[in-house]
Amino acid sequence: MKNFTFKAAAALMFFAANVFGFSEGADYVKLANPVPNADKTLVKVFSYDCPFCYKYDKSVTPMVVSKLEGVLTFKPFHLRTKGKYGKEASELFAALIIKDSAENIKLTDEKSLFKKAKMAYYVAYHDKKERWDGGAEAFMAFGLSASGLSAQEFEKLKKQRRGKKYPLRMGSKL
Repeated sequence: MKNFTFKAAAALMFFAANVFGFSEGADYVKLANPVPNADKTLVKVFSYDCPFCYKYDKSVTPMVVSKLEGVLTFKPFHLRTKGKYGKEASELFAALIIKDSAENIKLTDEKSLFKKAKMAYYVAYHDKKERWDGGAEAFMAFGLSASGLSAQEFEKLKKQRRGKKYPLRMGSKL
């Protein structure tokens, strides 16, 4: 399995380098140690406050994920240590991923609550220069509104997430 994961990652990097002109060190980094329990998984590490993540999530990520469908499982991974409200964003994104998965909605689909919230945060932060001066509550209210998830359902999903074991936990250390 590790060999397959390495080959799939190498193929993805070869594909990206040739089609998009990506290069190691400039556009991506090769991890020295593989991510545990991530066989047959494409892990997309991102942060709502990263301009490069925003750029890639608008155009590159959906195309790459669609080409690898059936070969690799797509797992977005929000860095809880990045951005003023990284912890809150990671919790919300994890809950939205649970909700989308339960409803069998792909995370790159326009109907995805995860994608709606993620793109709303990107646009607000990068295009509109929003910084949620009202604090973490304002940040969370924005994300809940963008996704259409109620605060009560969010709390329920947070509790549900704690009881499950995921191959890669949202916000855990890589």
